[in-house]
Amino acid sequence: IRVSHHVLALRCGYIVMADSNNKLVLHDCDPECDSQGCYGRGPTQCVACKHYRLDNTCVSRCPPRSFPNQGGVCWPCHESCETCAGAGQDSCLTCAPAHLHVVDLAVCLQVCPDGYYENYDNKTCVPCEANCASCQDRPDYCTSCEHHLVMHEHKCYSACPLHTYETEDYNCASCHSSCATCNGSAESQCITCRSGRFAYDGKCLNNCPDGYYADKKRQECVACPIGCATCSSNGFCLTCRENWTRNKKGKCIITGSENCDESEYYDNNHCHPCHSTCETCDGPTETNCLSCPQSLLLQSSRCVSSCDDGFYMEAGVCAKCLHTCTQCVSRMNCTACAKGLQLQSGECRTTCADGYYSDRGTCAKCYLSCHTCSGPRRDQCVQCPLGWQLAGGECHPECPEGFYKSEFGCQKCHHYCKTCNGAGPLACTSCPLHFMLDGGLCMECLGSQYYDSPTQTCKTCHDSCRSCSGPGQYSCKTCAFPLHLDRLNNQCVPCCPTDAAPEDQSCCHCDKDTGGCINASPAGKRRIAAAAEQQQFGSAYSGGLYGGFLDEDASGNGGSFFSRMSSPLTAITAVAVAVCLAIVTIVVVVFAVLQRSSNARDAIRYNKIPNKSEKKRGGGGGPRNAAAAKLLKADAESNLHEGAANDDYDEDEEEEDDDGYGYRDECEEVNERSAMDTEEVYVNELNMPTVDYRGKVVATATKTTPKSATASAKSVANNNSTMLGDIDDIEYYCRGTKAIL
Repeated sequence: IRVSHHVLALRCGYIVMADSNNKLVLHDCDPECDSQGCYGRGPTQCVACKHYRLDNTCVSRCPPRSFPNQGGVCWPCHESCETCAGAGQDSCLTCAPAHLHVVDLAVCLQVCPDGYYENYDNKTCVPCEANCASCQDRPDYCTSCEHHLVMHEHKCYSACPLHTYETEDYNCASCHSSCATCNGSAESQCITCRSGRFAYDGKCLNNCPDGYYADKKRQECVACPIGCATCSSNGFCLTCRENWTRNKKGKCIITGSENCDESEYYDNNHCHPCHSTCETCDGPTETNCLSCPQSLLLQSSRCVSSCDDGFYMEAGVCAKCLHTCTQCVSRMNCTACAKGLQLQSGECRTTCADGYYSDRGTCAKCYLSCHTCSGPRRDQCVQCPLGWQLAGGECHPECPEGFYKSEFGCQKCHHYCKTCNGAGPLACTSCPLHFMLDGGLCMECLGSQYYDSPTQTCKTCHDSCRSCSGPGQYSCKTCAFPLHLDRLNNQCVPCCPTDAAPEDQSCCHCDKDTGGCINASPAGKRRIAAAAEQQQFGSAYSGGLYGGFLDEDASGNGGSFFSRMSSPLTAITAVAVAVCLAIVTIVVVVFAVLQRSSNARDAIRYNKIPNKSEKKRGGGGGPRNAAAAKLLKADAESNLHEGAANDDYDEDEEEEDDDGYGYRDECEEVNERSAMDTEEVYVNELNMPTVDYRGKVVATATKTTPKSATASAKSVANNNSTMLGDIDDIEYYCRGTKAIL
């Protein structure tokens, strides 16, 4: 068929068209068309593109601010990107004007974030060295440090190094030149001294003053014994103070006291007794002791039972702890430190040694791979041993997965990558699960592809699937038009025609409204498995008691017993029916119990009505009054039946009461007859006042009982009772009759 100016034939790389003279002309396809050919001339008529597609036009490369996806279609970059590897904000390769490129994050920002410094030459944000919160000009030139770290000479440490102290703004400042450690910059703020100097009153001296000797081990000046002007390093007096003399034991005593007893002291040419707590003394008070009895200890010229804090017991004397300790158990073994110092192995230090961190005044050991640290966890390393690499707070022999080695240590890969050899999204060497590596870029599979784990590549779904989870026709998740998803088999099949057999596996029965598959019978491989199961169990039971049931004709009952039981819908239906039956049974039982309870309450309400006359009499004469009431009720029933038999009123015109029952007139008639029978008053043997049927006093005169009076009424009169209670019994009876009827 020839159509003017339209395609008549299509060949690979060529197109046959009719010109204005209806002559067939062979044209070359556009160079951007691939080998499948074209529908016409130009890049918009290609069957498929050789390179990329942009708005239905085949192009050799995507324009700026766009990128080719895995399907070869040009998609726009994020507005902050000039070029990109993906559509997200974190896929920028270069940045739009007035933006800075954060290389390791692949984002473009107008200001560098915390932990980065701006490289003005190439307009990038470079990450600072590990432990730096901010830096300037170089990654290792810190201007602030991470939490719990201190800065010294623009480096971040877990503690200030020797000869420095920590300031309030977490920087390390230098101590005085005489100090090894200090808590300030002044000469009098030394804590420990440099070699060759001795601590005395916060200072570090070359020589100790008179009355002190230099303890080279503790590097401090220690006071000589009392009375000594100078002494040796072991505390032996060399010279004595004025008016003191040295005795035979080498101790300094007051001149003249050698003639006194040991428990006396010499003063004004006389010997005086010491205080009762002192063994020897140089004065009268308890603070003048020179030695103590065996049960006491000498501490600062006093005899005490135990040493105070800051002292330790040695040879019957409380010796002073090292000036850095607040408590100690020996000369060099501290158990508590002065404020601002850390206790480590019995020593009070300004900072913990390498491999330790400060934990509330005590030095605790770091994780074994850390050289220095800020806490006990493995990810709290601050510095690593020589040759190890710091990555994410951890120390490793080599940069771990997700990091690459740079000039300034291990740097984190772009989050697209599993491993990488540089910064940015194009430096990936391997990808996370379900991503494919393509030219250094980790790409997610397209909607019509699935991830193949063994090859770590994206592969195309089966032709019938629009999206899938694996290869083949039984892994479909959505279907290509006009197929529909059979969810039992994850298979895309067409809708069955109306005359299709129910067991047809090549199609599914579709809903008339939605068009979706509604067939619930297994198909394909599942049908084969069910058939094998049926054959296995059916052969075992065939011919037996259940043979006919198990081998029931599929055409008449939708398959055999095992086929039906293998269906999930059958099990769900059975559970639903069982639940419904249980609910119905519970409702019936509850209704029966409530009905029975209601009937029992009605019987109690109307059959056990209290007698008013009995209430008034307090229960006296109960049996006789009850018998009289029964007689009156029987007489009322007799009159009720007689009135009903003689009355010809029309039932259709009968007036109903409030409850819809037609017995109000009958009860009123009974009451009226009772009133007529009692118009002739009854008089008891004691001439009590006579009353009518409502209890109203009518007369007090005695009359003879009329013939129409009932036997029950006479019985009541003879039993010394008024008619009030008995007539009320009739009223109650009528009300009860009305209510019951």
